[in-house]
Amino acid sequence: MATAPLVGKPLVRQAWALLMRDPSMIVLLVVGGIAAGTAFALVAGPAELVLGTSVEKSSNPVAFAVLAVALLASTFVSTFFTGAVVAAAMQRADGGDPDVSSALAAAWERRRPLLAWAALATAVGLALRLLERWGVAGMLVRVLAGVAWTVGTWFVVPVIMAEGTMPIESVRRSVEVLSARFGTNVRATVRFGIEWFLIYVGIVAVAGFGVVVLLTGLARHQAVGLVLGGILVVAGVVGLFVASAFQQALSAYLRTVLYRYATDRPIPGISAGVLPPMMPANV
Repeated sequence: MATAPLVGKPLVRQAWALLMRDPSMIVLLVVGGIAAGTAFALVAGPAELVLGTSVEKSSNPVAFAVLAVALLASTFVSTFFTGAVVAAAMQRADGGDPDVSSALAAAWERRRPLLAWAALATAVGLALRLLERWGVAGMLVRVLAGVAWTVGTWFVVPVIMAEGTMPIESVRRSVEVLSARFGTNVRATVRFGIEWFLIYVGIVAVAGFGVVVLLTGLARHQAVGLVLGGILVVAGVVGLFVASAFQQALSAYLRTVLYRYATDRPIPGISAGVLPPMMPANV
């Protein structure tokens, strides 16, 4: 299987500049992340109260069925919002001026293939989880299969938004674009750089310090410690949501840029010199 094209920092910077023309897409993904978590909780929460256990940890068939439905709901919501951001990137590349309304409308038009893709992705995710029951061998197979699945489906959402294909065809097209245009020797990662790692470390450090202050204030009955600790913890949680939304939006724009490049669609705002080399077109 082909691997995802290596993306250098100049391309990341230009994709970032493109994204910054549509900052509302970052807000959209923050909302999407909250909505996806809420969708999972609305399905799994009541079941956990009835069953008296976490649906993610229980081996009860009923709990597993509830987990499947909860994951499907969460995955569909997440995929829908990602599709909206990809649609915005497509609209921007086509010379439009996307906003939240136009992005959501485009995703709504593709709701059936997006739902079908969410169902397939959920099924694959559950199957990979079940591999853990096979011990070390199962975990190894899960890692290898998970990497292959992630790479092979790298362009699936851009394919769905551009071509309206259903899941199996979308996966085939994703693999086809990768293998036909980028070959099999390019490395399989998008390099966002150490900056993102440091951002996440900083956010986690703030939240962790907040927990320490909160617990200290609780132990000593200090209102200032409780308030300050609570503020820091909330800031850390919100920061993780926002940072994740920034990174997901940038990833969506990068994948859209590379998909359009690989399928000979225009990508204004991106210099030819920063794009990875391609093989002759046959897709």
